[in-house]
Amino acid sequence: MNHPSAQTDEPLQRGPEQIYSRTTGWIFLLLFLASFLPLGLKTYLTLTGEMAIIHLILGLGGLIAAHSVKRTQTIYGVGAGAWLIVIGVTGKGNPFGLPIASLPLDHALHTVLGIWAFYGPLLHFPWKRVLKRSHDAKTNSQE
Repeated sequence: MNHPSAQTDEPLQRGPEQIYSRTTGWIFLLLFLASFLPLGLKTYLTLTGEMAIIHLILGLGGLIAAHSVKRTQTIYGVGAGAWLIVIGVTGKGNPFGLPIASLPLDHALHTVLGIWAFYGPLLHFPWKRVLKRSHDAKTNSQE
């Protein structure tokens, strides 16, 4: 007997926003845990106590967003992505107002994760509608 709520044999479709939220959530949780271990990563990444808190917040936020609706995933991605780009490019911008060490791998990681955050929203942006409006506006202004 088929029920409308029954699971199908098709694999679940995961959007880029959910993949980003889940992946960055785990990355930041791993960075949070790494800040408590005596690893050589501290030479390449900023793993101070303040950054550990930021990594924990971003990690939990990403995992929570990954299990939420697409809109929440997009908000997490765009918000975290914009902030990560600022941190990656400038090396500053933590909420505690403390200077962040200038470590190239740290900057690269933040910048790449920040740029990746905009892939999903830009992929689903209604480009055809915007371009059509722009074209229509140009056509109407030339008449």
